Amino acid sequence: MATKIDSVSILHIDPNQLFREGLRRILGDSSFIVEAEASTFEDGLGQLSDLKPGLVIFDPDGYSDDALTELMVSTLTTSPKSRVVVLTDKVAISRLANALHAGIGGYLLKDMSTDALKQSLKLVLMGETVFPTDLAYLLINNRFSSVFQW
Repeated sequence: MATKIDSVSILHIDPNQLFREGLRRILGDSSFIVEAEASTFEDGLGQLSDLKPGLVIFDPDGYSDDALTELMVSTLTTSPKSRVVVLTDKVAISRLANALHAGIGGYLLKDMSTDALKQSLKLVLMGETVFPTDLAYLLINNRFSSVFQW
């Protein structure tokens, strides 16, 4: 069991209560501790200044690209030491580009394994930027435009 010194607090923002509970349970045996949850970004931002979490994990579904960018920048401004990770169902190129430009630490898909999620979160905390391996492969092999639409 991780000691308090080794733990990383998380603010998890996702509209789906079942998914929020599931993530809390998945991370329950690790050094990641879901300290707070919210169903909307606005509610999450209200908790951010008091909590100052090591990680903010959120699902951007339901937000326009402009609103999402504004919310990500607000998160990073309110809690500059927090690392931000998008955890979503699908890759949206404009969102990925905006998220990376805003300075997030990761853009991850919900269909990944629990071990891969934990490892990805550790990499984000080490300062790495993490996104789906399949996307990296497509970018490297110049197949990006044939698979994703801008």
